[in-house]
Amino acid sequence: MTQSYPKVTSSPTANKAFRTLKQAAATGDVTAMRHYAIAVYGGIFVHTTSGRPYRLDADHKLAAELFGKLAEGGDARAQRYLAHCYLYGHGVDTDRDKALDLLRQAAAGGSREAEADLHNHTDDGTDAEA
Repeated sequence: MTQSYPKVTSSPTANKAFRTLKQAAATGDVTAMRHYAIAVYGGIFVHTTSGRPYRLDADHKLAAELFGKLAEGGDARAQRYLAHCYLYGHGVDTDRDKALDLLRQAAAGGSREAEADLHNHTDDGTDAEA
């Protein structure tokens, strides 16, 4: 059975978590930037002191921008996430060719997940250029 969580736009704990992550990302720390982008992409689950989970809404456009900055720097995980944005039109226009190029870059950068995604998103299951 799937557990549902209430969607809220504000909670002191959730707001503090996003603020802290955003501040760390603003310092230019690549890991913090990636985690912030992932949180923005998928929303974030925060457990308050009462233990009750809250979910903040995702912002795919901002996430795609953040992943783009990281991808330009060669971050394979960000390249993979940005590819997903292009595959599914999350925050950007759908562009399969761009998505596959990003997956190829991420795979070349060592992302096994990108290799699997590339396999799943090519017509014949190979890395052949379409």
